[in-house]
Amino acid sequence: AGQLTTDNHARGRQAGQLATMPEAGRLGNWQLTKKLFRFLYKTMLTGIYQKRVRYAETDKMGYLYYGHYAQYYEIGRAELIRELGLSYHDLEEVYGVMMPVMRLECKFRLPAYYDELLEIRTTLPFMPTRYIQFDQEIYNPKGTLINTGTVKLFFVNIASGQRISCPEVLHKKLYPHFEIH
Repeated sequence: AGQLTTDNHARGRQAGQLATMPEAGRLGNWQLTKKLFRFLYKTMLTGIYQKRVRYAETDKMGYLYYGHYAQYYEIGRAELIRELGLSYHDLEEVYGVMMPVMRLECKFRLPAYYDELLEIRTTLPFMPTRYIQFDQEIYNPKGTLINTGTVKLFFVNIASGQRISCPEVLHKKLYPHFEIH
């Protein structure tokens, strides 16, 4: 099945260096705030799941049809949340929270072929706030990166239909995987 890892090495630059970065003059306050936020949360959470390409998922060339990559991303997201001890089903039915997709980006590097066992790596690069972002990487059996993507979702209270912050139950499950400096 899947595996869950926490990457404890520092990402980004020192907080004191942030203001001296060459691009700092071109960035607005919001972008600088996001960079600082990502620096402060130095660890990230990554889950790994394997999925075999089925014949029904391929096109005439024998490639994994491009429209299926979003489904592979969803498998990665669902399994990452499941590894935390939650499920999409529980978030919706027990906690009354749904997570609609607000943005999906996908970059195709190489094709995936019928019957290949692919590795889907799903990473939460930072703690969610009003939205949650999953960075996706798909590798072929040779370990070559063939596809990357980013999926951004927000949280909605099902009963009220209102947008909300990250639910406390999810925040508590994620908190131990992120160091705050």
